[in-house]
Amino acid sequence: MEKKILTIAELLRQKAEEILKTKSKNEVVDLLDIEIKRIVHELEVHQIELEMQFDELSAAHKIISEAKQEYNDLFDYAPFGYLALDKEGIIKKLNFNAASLLGKERIYLTKKTFALFVTRETCDVFILFLHDVFTNPGKHSCELVIKSEQPEPLYVLMEGASQSNSPECLLTMIDISGRKQRERTIELQNRALQELNATKDKFFSIIAHDLQNPIVSILGFSQMLSSQAQEMGITRVRQLAGYINASTVKTHELMENLFDWARLQTGKLVPHPASVNLTDLIHEVVEQCVPIAAIKTIELKTAIEKEIILQADKEMTKAVLRNLITNGIKFTHPCGIIHIKLTASRDVAVFSVSDTGIGMDQIQIDKLFRIDKMISQAGTANEKGSGLGLILCKEFVEKQGGAIHVKSERGKGSEFSFTLPID
Repeated sequence: MEKKILTIAELLRQKAEEILKTKSKNEVVDLLDIEIKRIVHELEVHQIELEMQFDELSAAHKIISEAKQEYNDLFDYAPFGYLALDKEGIIKKLNFNAASLLGKERIYLTKKTFALFVTRETCDVFILFLHDVFTNPGKHSCELVIKSEQPEPLYVLMEGASQSNSPECLLTMIDISGRKQRERTIELQNRALQELNATKDKFFSIIAHDLQNPIVSILGFSQMLSSQAQEMGITRVRQLAGYINASTVKTHELMENLFDWARLQTGKLVPHPASVNLTDLIHEVVEQCVPIAAIKTIELKTAIEKEIILQADKEMTKAVLRNLITNGIKFTHPCGIIHIKLTASRDVAVFSVSDTGIGMDQIQIDKLFRIDKMISQAGTANEKGSGLGLILCKEFVEKQGGAIHVKSERGKGSEFSFTLPID
């Protein structure tokens, strides 16, 4: 049977009855009145104390609630991803940023295995990281790739630690995709720079070799002339003078190409467009090349579809056409023919230089216009060249918004063509 709980009034009555049993009637009344007043006073004081304690508890509860709300806000809306995992890698809680990185709503992520959102390539890294967090004291970190529908991979840095014997660990997750992209860019730039340096080393090695040969020839022939000219006949002197002149011309041509190439690399050689009559330009260049072709009895034939006037850098265009014609002369057998044509196709002017020379296979064609694959092939009269002229041709044409092309077949000659836009 449950014991009855007495009210304060009932307790007072009970106590008063006990006093009455031992006191006279008048004494009992006086004592009872005093005792009641004392008890009422104590109760009033106690009531005030309880009210004060209640106010303190209410204030403390408010502070705790505000602190809890502030913590929840800091956790939920932190600029980094926060999440708690158990030893099996199950997501116990996470904030909005972490959910965003995983590409799902937060409500669908709790109680899911975090490894499901990591790419296969980095899943083992995550498993080892989680094991270290729970077994080794201290802070641990790893880089993971999160599965994403975006074309670019999503890299994250995870860091965290767990307290001793804790069933969960709190981790941070930071998007480092931008940093990884910059690292890849720097790596590619370093690789390109290394390739460029290697290419330039090879280029300068070829140039040094091509410069050395004619200079050695000039030195040798000029020494023979200076020491033996009196003993030589006029025919021999003229022969040696011709060799010296040919070597000097070749050296001068190479030096001019080198100067132009250097100016292109430093940005100091830029096109200066002006109105150019292409018919007049072709006749001017062909006239300059006739004496060179005559040495090998090569005929230069021109075919101009119609007169074209456009905006172009005249000197650059002349240099391209001159290089292509002299290149054709170099690789054409004596008594051969070189055709120079000018046609118009839609909005471009098309120059073409075709020869009946030795031609090229596809391997040689693929090496043209590339400074890292420069080829120096002797001509049909053993003429020397560095291959730099064709590289300059490509640069000059592209600087003016055009393009250069080549068609060739071994033993059947070559055709070089380039275009310039017609405004």
